[in-house]
Amino acid sequence: MNIQEYISSLPGWMNYFGFEEISVHPDFKALKVFKRKKLEATKFGNELIYIIVNEINSGYDFNKLVSLSTENFRYVNELMSFYSEGIKGFGTMMVNFNLFLTESFNNDMYKFSIEYKPKHFAAAEFPSILDLSTNNLYFLRDTPIWGFAYYDGYRKRSYEFFSPNSWQTISTTK
Repeated sequence: MNIQEYISSLPGWMNYFGFEEISVHPDFKALKVFKRKKLEATKFGNELIYIIVNEINSGYDFNKLVSLSTENFRYVNELMSFYSEGIKGFGTMMVNFNLFLTESFNNDMYKFSIEYKPKHFAAAEFPSILDLSTNNLYFLRDTPIWGFAYYDGYRKRSYEFFSPNSWQTISTTK
């Protein structure tokens, strides 16, 4: 599967998982943005999830990936305010899944996937990199001390939401 094929199938899968696609400012360089809000058993009540999808190439090093993930997180904070989705920490937990698509995975991307551990109040930033040349999905495998209650769920959801292998399993068990 190449990036265009993946992007074409993504809205259907996001709909399957209860997400809606939202339009973004034309200057924001995302391929797709999705959101879902529902009452979850978190210490904050509502869970608001934003997914931002970007294409990356072999020119992306560790610092460029950190910068892109940080920019995406800032943007979802703006979206949360724009849509009046509540106040983080006061009834709402915001989760930002950044999905970076590539067909040319490299060592810096791998390093980013195992080392980048941002920390936010009443929010989470959980980037994943999908190498479409192999269908391997890379994300943080260890759990930061502050994330022990959530990170297993983020890993599980990242795999369910984004992995073509997960989609294949879901399709065959329906």
